[in-house]
Amino acid sequence: MRRLRRLQLPTPGAAPLSAAPLPGVEVRFVSLPARPFHVVSAGDHAFVSLPGRDARGIAVLAAHGGEWSLKHVVETAESVRPRGMLLAPSGRHLLAANAEGGLIVADRLTLLQGAAGAIVHEQRSPGTGSVHVALDKSSRYALVTDEDTSTLSVFEFADSVVGGALDATLIGQTQLAHAPVGLAVSPGGTHLFVTCLGHGGNGVVSTLRVADVVADPAGATRRDVAAAAAPARIVLAPDGETAWVTARGSNALLAFDVERLARGEARALRAVIGVGAAPVGVVLLRNGAIAVVANSNRYEAVERAETQIG
Repeated sequence: MRRLRRLQLPTPGAAPLSAAPLPGVEVRFVSLPARPFHVVSAGDHAFVSLPGRDARGIAVLAAHGGEWSLKHVVETAESVRPRGMLLAPSGRHLLAANAEGGLIVADRLTLLQGAAGAIVHEQRSPGTGSVHVALDKSSRYALVTDEDTSTLSVFEFADSVVGGALDATLIGQTQLAHAPVGLAVSPGGTHLFVTCLGHGGNGVVSTLRVADVVADPAGATRRDVAAAAAPARIVLAPDGETAWVTARGSNALLAFDVERLARGEARALRAVIGVGAAPVGVVLLRNGAIAVVANSNRYEAVERAETQIG
């Protein structure tokens, strides 16, 4: 039987690819008062995190007749710099990682109204540079990546965020590989996958058992698989079989076999797709048939005088 050659990871600094613009697609922009970090859409509204030190908060966008516009910005205190966000399953609350370190819980309706008191809970952690947040299957535990301290902060709600128990307690931290940023929980809720940027050379995708993380954060073990240069974000296919990872430093989109990732196998890599410069965001459309990648071009682009999102 012929031995199959192991698929190779792309090298750091691999040349980005370009493609012709999609026909029939019109790009429009909405000006914002500060640099955006993450967007969460909810029907005819969208929430945009603004984690800047001088201008920070959550911008609320509204759609009218297919046109998006800035409705208002809910400003936050100096200690609250929202980054990665998610809507709780109930749709009542928005959770966000705090760049200062920790977790933020906001009331969605109050955000839409632009009223005071939108931030209903803030819980700090020893970790700093927090980037993204995920919920476990029960919605009782929030998991936050801390890029600067290379940790995962684990928070427990009194009941669950779905039930309205909004006060979260930090129950511990798990040490991760260098600079963890993106994360995703498997559809069955068994495993947590975390992208770690690394420090020179390849970063990794780390796999942890969710049950171990919430039971004993400090004692939880992980399995690492190399994931090219600076793996930034991860999203799982709806069937839970494939993990798609943007490799920012290798200008590539990587596909991993989820079962092999969970076992820490080096042969977990399924495919390597060259994309544009410095890819970060990735979303799946049409039940996972199409992957859309946000190429940040963050190291080459000349900064705009006006901060925009499009």
